[in-house]
Amino acid sequence: MQAMKFLLSSFIALSLCAPLFAADVKFIDYDDDFFMQDITEQDVKDRKRLKTDFIPWVKQQFYNSSEKETLAKQILSFDMGMLARGFRHGGLGLGMSFEKQIIPHLSASAYFGQAFIFKNSDGWGGFTVSPALFVYYYPISRQLRKFYLATGFCWDLIVFYGDRIPDGAAASSFSIFPQAGYKFSLPWRFLLDIFAGYKFAFNSNGVFYGNSADLLGFGFQWGISFKHYMKKRA
Repeated sequence: MQAMKFLLSSFIALSLCAPLFAADVKFIDYDDDFFMQDITEQDVKDRKRLKTDFIPWVKQQFYNSSEKETLAKQILSFDMGMLARGFRHGGLGLGMSFEKQIIPHLSASAYFGQAFIFKNSDGWGGFTVSPALFVYYYPISRQLRKFYLATGFCWDLIVFYGDRIPDGAAASSFSIFPQAGYKFSLPWRFLLDIFAGYKFAFNSNGVFYGNSADLLGFGFQWGISFKHYMKKRA
């Protein structure tokens, strides 16, 4: 009898305490092969796609070469235009320039170019010397990037030789070379420089044989060049 009373009292106690331990149980539906899927396979594919995706990589390179990381204050470049003109006139040529920032928005550049022209069908050959000084102004950038206006002061000397050319024949000219351009940032501290200008020749002395004036680049000029700047931390 006492055992029955004990069981009855225990049942009543559990009934009163049951609401305190009640839990909201929800059933989840899943496919039969849910636990058989290899989720690492998709992860490997994603990593391979990121490694081989060219566009994000290029964007990262542009970011690494942005003004936030490095300062473009010194630029070394080679004049491939002089090389092309040398080939076009039957010779070799090359120019080199160094640009350095003076103050924000303003820089100066020293240029030197030289070409050797082998004796051509017109019976003349020669060599040129072309030093120049430029001043650059960057109105929308404190560095040597983006849009710029420039003015160059050039001196060009060409010495001729050939069967029908007098000994010591030479010609020289001073010129002003205003130009405008835009320098785009590229990866690995390179800049793409697109420019156009006009080289005004004045105070010319001597006689220019053949198309040697074109060799020196007088008149309208435009070009595309790659330039490299030295890395400086902010």
